[in-house]
Amino acid sequence: MVDFDGFQNLRVLNMAGTNLTGEIPVWLSKLKNLEILHLENNQITGPIPSWLGILPRLFYISLSNNRISGEFPKQLCRLPRLLYEHIASQVDKYE
Repeated sequence: MVDFDGFQNLRVLNMAGTNLTGEIPVWLSKLKNLEILHLENNQITGPIPSWLGILPRLFYISLSNNRISGEFPKQLCRLPRLLYEHIASQVDKYE
């Protein structure tokens, strides 16, 4: 069991290329200060969870090169800070 109290201020999570399998882990929903989420180049399956839309600071999600299925959740469209792809290239400057 992971204690999430120590991660409450986590802003960037990069788990790209770490051979993650299964669905996007629900424990990510507890990271309320998360701004950037890199999950590309894994073996993630299933749908994009709608609870990603409750992360109020999230503005960049990378899910490319996985085996995700299903529709794009409309809850993500409610994220006020979500960037479009042509702006996302500036994320490197953020780090």
